[in-house]
Amino acid sequence: MQLSVQEILKSIRAQILFAGILGLLIIQFLPLDRGTFFVILLSDVLILILGYAFALNVLMVLKKLNKKPTELVQYILASSVVMFVLLFLEGRILSGTGISGIGKLQESGLLMRALHFTAGVILLFAAGTWFVMQSELFFLKQRKNLKTYYQAMLFFILLTALSAVFNLQQFDDYQFIHIALFVNTIILITINSFRISWIAFLDKKEKKRLLLISVGIIVFSTINLVRLAGDDHIVLEQFSPAIYLFGMLISIYGIAYFGFLFFTTLFHLPTAEVFDRKTKEISSMQYFSRLINQALDPGELSETAAELALTVCGADASWLITGDNLTIAPVATRNISSKTADRINSVILGRNGNQPQGTIYMQPSFTGSDEAADERFQFVAVRPLKSHSRINGYLFTARKVNLPYDSEEMSAFETFSDYLSIALENSHLLAESIEKERLERELDVAREIQRKLIPAELPVMRNIELSALFIPAFEVGGDYYDFFELGNGDTGFVIADVSGKGISAAFIMAEIRGIFATLSRMTDSPRELMIRTNQILKRSLDRRHFVTAVFCSISDRQDEIRMVRAGHLPILRLREGSVEEILPGGIGLGLHYGELFGSSLEEISLELKENDVFIFFTDGITEAKNGNMEDFGMSALKDIIIKHQTLPAEDMANKIIQEITLFSESGTQHDDITLMILRRRKNLQTETIHHGGI
Repeated sequence: MQLSVQEILKSIRAQILFAGILGLLIIQFLPLDRGTFFVILLSDVLILILGYAFALNVLMVLKKLNKKPTELVQYILASSVVMFVLLFLEGRILSGTGISGIGKLQESGLLMRALHFTAGVILLFAAGTWFVMQSELFFLKQRKNLKTYYQAMLFFILLTALSAVFNLQQFDDYQFIHIALFVNTIILITINSFRISWIAFLDKKEKKRLLLISVGIIVFSTINLVRLAGDDHIVLEQFSPAIYLFGMLISIYGIAYFGFLFFTTLFHLPTAEVFDRKTKEISSMQYFSRLINQALDPGELSETAAELALTVCGADASWLITGDNLTIAPVATRNISSKTADRINSVILGRNGNQPQGTIYMQPSFTGSDEAADERFQFVAVRPLKSHSRINGYLFTARKVNLPYDSEEMSAFETFSDYLSIALENSHLLAESIEKERLERELDVAREIQRKLIPAELPVMRNIELSALFIPAFEVGGDYYDFFELGNGDTGFVIADVSGKGISAAFIMAEIRGIFATLSRMTDSPRELMIRTNQILKRSLDRRHFVTAVFCSISDRQDEIRMVRAGHLPILRLREGSVEEILPGGIGLGLHYGELFGSSLEEISLELKENDVFIFFTDGITEAKNGNMEDFGMSALKDIIIKHQTLPAEDMANKIIQEITLFSESGTQHDDITLMILRRRKNLQTETIHHGGI
């Protein structure tokens, strides 16, 4: 993550940092008596505030960088090296000039004072960086709330650094305060040096690296402590007692903390390899658990699972069978040939059958001259991948070493297999869902096409009321109605029902519509039209399908209706308060293609009187079922017609559908519903009548 320099400069912490540097410069270079208690104390307070502001900025940067523990330790080593270099150079400069004491420092001029000021500030920043990194390590992976212990140590470090002024010769009388604070600080540093929890989360390679870095920090901290305790740094002590003592405490803390860290890491090394394996198992399981909810096809999932099984189960080879028995060929083989996997499968098949239900741990116990030396496996584990009491496949792992699976490895293998079972099931469900969604889109298209096949508007006739509607049981259906203008000026219409439901019935319905639309231009006879339709359907209808239909034509004078019925339900006629069934002879289209169809087909002509009502419908109405699977029935339909005989055609149709809906509200619609009502009225003034549709 890249940091913006402007973001840091605008921060209030940065402003405090620059203000502290400015105040310290003013005190250091003003002609003040720097040997007085208050000047030294004020200077040290400013230095500590400066160090605190710098530490806050370092902490802000560190939080954004999100460094690993070993990287933090490297920064601590770098800070220790910087402190070592500064102390070394400061000692060399002093030994070269022979300057000592505050007076001689002042006599050396501004150049020497600026040099020591710069070195002191850099030393403060290096020690501050060291302390911030150390604080991050202290709280890393801690499960207990140790903030009180750490804050107490930090408080005493600051007090001890400020009390360093009492360690100067002119304040010998108050030196006991400094000694008391110093001793308590050392005790707290020692206590907090044992608070290490993050070592256990490092792998073996990182622990070896940590040992070397810890030795480096201990060495440089020891050298820095010896140098600070020597006489070469009396000028640094007099220049800023707080910096001097803070550097000593940091060095002591480094020796104590990283000394304990070295031995703790050393003791963790023997178990590091086991911990690394467990860590890989957990991370692999976490990764695989995330895959469960991802869109992976079964093939890709099998490849990923076989790869992860090597790590999770501590195996040398792995493979899968995606099927419900062991006779299916292996897939996703890892570190094993398909030939060897087949041979192992054959051994397991011979001992446990082709569909084992439980986990199997066994030795294959076979050798052969054609067997490669690097494919001789000593132990094999097999587990069925079950989901909802169904086996979706089998997971195999094999190892070459002559060590059986222990309880932890068995548990890991079985847990991973359970995850894989869920993942495979989700993958199959996803594939089925995608296929279902594709089919639903196709059905939507088919439904829209069928909706366009049904007439959008009913024809307008001077003395005839018309109402028609179609309600499919599924997305598409096999019922159909349509209107035609015949060549002699008459109006023709048809209602039909294809056996079966769904897509196949809808395809047949679409074909029949085209046949009727074409033949209605070629003949005016309903009987002739029906015979020709039956002959054409001979090429497309199989024995599983047939069609029932009624074709009618109304004369131009609208006083006569001719009709022919091909195996369809009776036509109901309401006249003078009674309902009768009209049932001309005829068999369904597609049931016979010889002379039997034509000879059985009867065309009749009926007079159209005022207020005559003709009701055409399909079996979706009379066979509508309630929760007890009882049919609505013909009698109930007749009762509704008589009850609402005075209503207009469209209102009567709505009443019929309303009653059917109430009757079957506790059940489901089992068949398509098509209803057409025709009423004869004289001098009827009407606009275009719209039909009820899908």
